[in-house]
Amino acid sequence: MANFEDRIKDAKFDTYGDTNKKSNNFKLENELTIEITLNEYRELVSKVATSDSRIAKAENDRYERNSENAKLKTEIAELKAKLYETVTSPEEESI
Repeated sequence: MANFEDRIKDAKFDTYGDTNKKSNNFKLENELTIEITLNEYRELVSKVATSDSRIAKAENDRYERNSENAKLKTEIAELKAKLYETVTSPEEESI
């Protein structure tokens, strides 16, 4: 059994970090595998695509909110400066 476990570890570590997905697609003798139907596969792919879309939308919304927050902070700082100038400037006497 240890020999089988060693072969699995060796096969997995040999392909670790490899960006070529085909090299990560392997099956050793006596290794337990699972089969799925084409419909199940399509459903999984659809869920991943939907999740990716929702994540991208959330990231875009976050970027827009952060941009708006930055603009509002700038506007607040300008208004505070204007208010400070108005309060601290000597008042002109009306005749």
